[in-house]
Amino acid sequence: MALTVDHGGGALITRTKPDDEDDLLTVLVGEDKHEFVFNRGTICKKSEFFRAACAGNWKESAEKIVHLPEAHKEIFGAYSDFLRTGKVSLNIKGVSDVEKETNQHKKQMYDRFIVAYALGDMLLDASFRNVVMDELKSWMDTYRTNVFHANLKTAYDMVLPSSKLMQFFIDQWVDANYEKDSFRTYSEGLPHEFVLELACVWSEERNVDRRKRLAERKTRREGTCTYHDHQSAVEETQYALDGMDAGLALLAASH
Repeated sequence: MALTVDHGGGALITRTKPDDEDDLLTVLVGEDKHEFVFNRGTICKKSEFFRAACAGNWKESAEKIVHLPEAHKEIFGAYSDFLRTGKVSLNIKGVSDVEKETNQHKKQMYDRFIVAYALGDMLLDASFRNVVMDELKSWMDTYRTNVFHANLKTAYDMVLPSSKLMQFFIDQWVDANYEKDSFRTYSEGLPHEFVLELACVWSEERNVDRRKRLAERKTRREGTCTYHDHQSAVEETQYALDGMDAGLALLAASH
């Protein structure tokens, strides 16, 4: 039996509906409560957040409905697609090749990657964060531009400073290898925390041979898993605890 649901981008997606209604979980996303329906076992296997929501004394566990009023409907639609296909597409539909080269479009794309990564944080789904990072790196190979100041401010509002995403943005700026005067120009308006992180990295590397440093950074940057989360069980638990507040706040706000 099939269940057809609008995934948020205007297209209809057909998902397999199990015979047992108890296997279904409904997620209501955004202020307009856009409905997504999942196999509960599938989504709970991926997401610690949903696993917690479906267990214990949460109202969601009894009603089999989870409310995410602050989540972005279209980005959550990308997460829904990821659960089905293992792939993530964050492209904006209807954008011409000329528009894709504009700074306005690039800023929009950076924001979409940041919001998607933050969703992975909130849902405690490392596999989704990793695929988002792969897509970001692939996009960067095509549209080579450093992250914009406004995007960094968004990232600091939404993502943990210790995240692989923030490490990627720091590496971007360090690898740009700005001269002093250029850095003074381009760094104006950067978040204070970001400038401090840059200073720490440069301080650590100032006594390292420049050619050796660039070669090592290139190797690290191009590594398949450099920006993936592969923590030990203890580290993963701590990361989950650091990011859990946002998820629990969304659950509590829905009650």
